[in-house]
Amino acid sequence: AYMFDHGTGYLPKLPYFLAIALGIFAAMLTAMATERLVIRPLFHRPRVVLVVATIGVALFLIGVEGMLPYPQTASLRTISDVLNVQSYVFRVDNVVVLDQDLAKFLALVLLAVAAFLFFRYTPTGTAILAVSQDATAARVVGISVERVSMTTWAIAGLLGGVAGVLLAVPPTGSVTPGS
Repeated sequence: AYMFDHGTGYLPKLPYFLAIALGIFAAMLTAMATERLVIRPLFHRPRVVLVVATIGVALFLIGVEGMLPYPQTASLRTISDVLNVQSYVFRVDNVVVLDQDLAKFLALVLLAVAAFLFFRYTPTGTAILAVSQDATAARVVGISVERVSMTTWAIAGLLGGVAGVLLAVPPTGSVTPGS
């Protein structure tokens, strides 16, 4: 998202919200590639092997991120900078509440409600719950454990991408390898 927002390396400078969407999409693709190339081949191995493999992927991605062409302590622009509005919204007992704080809170509430509705009312959400409880029984009733695994990793990538974007906004956030 930062690289698309600032146009670093070979990537063009794109509008802010498009850069954010592409950054989240890149996180989803990374998670799905991890599932396909690392998790799926090790799916029937002991869980400790999967844990070590995912730690290896994390260390690999931190190394790759360290080689990317952007400053190693950079931040995304704030919403107030993008929309050209004042960042100060109000105070709560000497604590300043900024517009990006409200945006982060709203994003988290929307994601929590969406997750509740997804797991409660969709066939895919129910399938994810079934596979998490007993993969063998889920397979017996016709649920594709491989498809559910890929979907779960895509959702994890989506949530990781959103978290990365929310954590990369100043005044407290920055983009650093491994963050």
